[in-house]
Amino acid sequence: MTGTLYLRDAFGWHSEYTDKVAFAQLTDKNSSCITPGVCLQRQFEERSSYNRLGNSVKILGYVPVINVIIGILILTVSKFNNLDPNRPNNKQLWMVRGVAMIFTGPLLIVIDLIKFLYDCRIASKYRQEYPHNIRQFDHTHEHTYPLLPGLVECVYI
Repeated sequence: MTGTLYLRDAFGWHSEYTDKVAFAQLTDKNSSCITPGVCLQRQFEERSSYNRLGNSVKILGYVPVINVIIGILILTVSKFNNLDPNRPNNKQLWMVRGVAMIFTGPLLIVIDLIKFLYDCRIASKYRQEYPHNIRQFDHTHEHTYPLLPGLVECVYI
């Protein structure tokens, strides 16, 4: 295997491209966050909607002055919540992110860009080595998208 991607990682940005690979890797590991017998695409869409929220928080952290507020918020939330139990040391990484956001603010964009490019490279290699794992996200039905993140329903055609 080329490398491991994680959902809700503290550094880097998330895209559908990298999130599908991370989710496929969780499926390979028989992770407890994957419910067998439930539409895999639906589970993916429920989890990835929260990743978009994480990207928004990171982007707000690049704005001077707002970065201090967001950094304090990240520190507070990460103390009480391990955002993804599948990621080793996730709580500590988000705390480092909060402190770094407070002190460096807009400079974190460089670190996030490097991490995002590295994640894209891992995703590309994984898609080449395991194309059948990515094909499992193909489905023969549609999903409805409610206003609140994390509530996706399958509608069969």
